[in-house]
Amino acid sequence: ARTRLVHPAHDPVLIGAVPGSTTEIVGTFNSLPGTYTLDFYDSPSPDPTGFGQGKTWLGSTTVTILSSNPTDTVRFDVFVNGSSNVGDSITATATDSSGNTSEFSRFVVAGLLVTNTNDSGDGSLRQAITNADASSITLPKTIGFNIAANDAGHVYYADNGGSGVSQNNVTPTTASDDTTIPNIDSDWAHSWWSIHLTSALPSITPPGAPADGQLGNQPGSPFGAQPIRPQAIDRGLDGWFLDRLFGRR
Repeated sequence: ARTRLVHPAHDPVLIGAVPGSTTEIVGTFNSLPGTYTLDFYDSPSPDPTGFGQGKTWLGSTTVTILSSNPTDTVRFDVFVNGSSNVGDSITATATDSSGNTSEFSRFVVAGLLVTNTNDSGDGSLRQAITNADASSITLPKTIGFNIAANDAGHVYYADNGGSGVSQNNVTPTTASDDTTIPNIDSDWAHSWWSIHLTSALPSITPPGAPADGQLGNQPGSPFGAQPIRPQAIDRGLDGWFLDRLFGRR
């Protein structure tokens, strides 16, 4: 019989999932040194606690926590063979090499993962909010982010040769490490992702409810979920807001 892993960090932390004939699942995992199997599950709705359920097994992956860095958090971005639909509840468990299995992770809703800075369409923030509003799940839901470094909305301030920064020097980048950008302005030495809207984003339904009123952080961000600010919805997401959201300094 399997026994529950007692280490509090053994449950995987899911950031989001992209539904389809295969399912992309993004998250993080932190545990004691060793190799773990992460199993992913799909259900029409989550457990009332928010942790679980696991009606249909979607697939699995393995992750390793190195003994040289036992506090390391492993990020995973995997495609599993099982199919899922927009609005499904996705959960995960972790099993160690001795067969001990964690409790279910907290659920995420398939279709609430932002994967690009487009104004609309699959993977956009607009579509994620639309999917969240359409979800019949009444528990709090989080919109997560997993935007690639080579996305067209990934930008930085190029050095303007003086003090402060200039909007005229906003420059695209594909760098995954800001320290590798040769001409980044030392007054704002980091990049960010910018979403420019052609119209206001959908309203959060119901207004102000925590169910859809938070945006999850980009993987690697030291910040927790950030509230959706009215001024961000009105003007577009840019600058400080996404900068904080994605954990840039």
